Amino acid sequence: MAWNPQTNIIDVTKITDNLFDYLEANQVDALEWANPDSSLQPIKKFYRSAVGRIMSVFPCLMLIEKANATDNSSDVLEGRFRLQFEGVIQGGDSEQLVKDATVYAAALESMISEVPSDVLCAGAKQTLFAFSNSFETEYDAISRSPGKANIYFQVFRTEVTYALQTSAYIQQ
Repeated sequence: MAWNPQTNIIDVTKITDNLFDYLEANQVDALEWANPDSSLQPIKKFYRSAVGRIMSVFPCLMLIEKANATDNSSDVLEGRFRLQFEGVIQGGDSEQLVKDATVYAAALESMISEVPSDVLCAGAKQTLFAFSNSFETEYDAISRSPGKANIYFQVFRTEVTYALQTSAYIQQ
């Protein structure tokens, strides 16, 4: 027997991949916008999981946590989809790394804010509307690479929450 539900769920299965595709495609322009005087390298590796923590390609951006929640108490499903990204950059000048991390984070926050709903939700099971509801960025204290003099790491984490909406009922 085929599964034939009458009520919707909020389908977030494509959002992460769509967002990563958008970030990869727009990062160079966003970095230039965040600091026109800088010649920062684009992110070399995007990891869709925390596996980036054991890799050694820098600069990198990885997804370290995601969660979703839905309120299905009315005819309109309202949900939240939370993603936490971790960016890591390395270099020999610790002071410059601290400054550079703010540029990478500003570029990321701008792209998160600007991704169109139809791009973010492309391929969802139903018509879905999404917009960034909030984001927050934190910076770790700079650290030195173990066993390597004058190689430093700067880690920043940006958390975004998207508000999502769709009809509670499947259109037949």
